[in-house]
Amino acid sequence: MTSLDLDQAVATFAEAPEFTVGVEEEFSILDPDTLELVPRFEELRDAAKSDPLLHEHITGELISSEIEIISGAGEDLRDARRRQRERRRALFALTGARGAEPVDLDELSRVIARIAAIAVALGDDVAELEINPLRAAGSRVEVLDALVSWSSAGDEKDAGEPA
Repeated sequence: MTSLDLDQAVATFAEAPEFTVGVEEEFSILDPDTLELVPRFEELRDAAKSDPLLHEHITGELISSEIEIISGAGEDLRDARRRQRERRRALFALTGARGAEPVDLDELSRVIARIAAIAVALGDDVAELEINPLRAAGSRVEVLDALVSWSSAGDEKDAGEPA
């Protein structure tokens, strides 16, 4: 059994920055022709070994047709977004190289920025804004489902039709 050095744990916690921000994104892995889920996580994980930064920041989900990228701890939201953008570009370059239509990263960034603007415009009454899934193929980026959790009303409302 491994013992825990509580004094070291307290010291490590005390030295850590008080506030950091991290971003996680989960992507469904689809066949580019049929748009069916395909179990390719292990293939993508192995291919990412050629990029040490990407390899350190991807993880699997419960099913092998999903992949998650994580930003790591950013000093603030801007830093976390920058980190995540780098990892997303690396992941999309990896997937585009395997016969799938490469994602237009500029269009994807515009859609994500619009989603962020919607969250800001909705204000403090929003507890959570979930977009799952967001489909991206070439220059076509679609929100397929959205859910808004309202903090003031305590209930959830469907955000409506895909954007």
